[in-house]
Amino acid sequence: EHSTLLGLSFKHKKSIYSNYDFSILSGKADYTGYRHQLNALAQKSGYEIIFNSSLLNTDSEVNNTQFIRYLAGITKSISKIKLGFENELEQNEWKSNETDSILNNSFSFTSYRIYVENADSTINQYSLSYKLRNDFLPYNNDLKKSTTAEDFQLGFSLLKNPSSILKSVVNYRRLEVQDTNIIQ
Repeated sequence: EHSTLLGLSFKHKKSIYSNYDFSILSGKADYTGYRHQLNALAQKSGYEIIFNSSLLNTDSEVNNTQFIRYLAGITKSISKIKLGFENELEQNEWKSNETDSILNNSFSFTSYRIYVENADSTINQYSLSYKLRNDFLPYNNDLKKSTTAEDFQLGFSLLKNPSSILKSVVNYRRLEVQDTNIIQ
């Protein structure tokens, strides 16, 4: 096995940070993987923007894969309250070298989340959020939307007394099957 890594980082004062990594893994049985990873953070005037991403392509004698994941978000702190929005994507696609067809272990999802929470610096914590998630599964050699889920979440943490901490999260989920040909 052989592994190679190249990384670059950038930092501007305390407000901007980013890094990029590229790595190659060559293994037995003609396996090769290429990974790109990019992370970034910017802060200014109570705003915070984050972006974390990864792309992995693999090639082997039997199949090829592509794995993509990212999380992007923006928050705004107002007094002791933080408002935020996040977008997340994950796509894991496996293809047969013999048929160039998408394999059954492939999947994908996208999600969008809005939330409000108190600042991290407060003793007791609370949060309220709404998330929409779409899942995709293989069907007719493509990834098709299989389900949609909505999550409503309320959480709190009572942290004032270190010897007696109480944390709770209540979550309500609505799940809708989009295509009964995919989900049986």
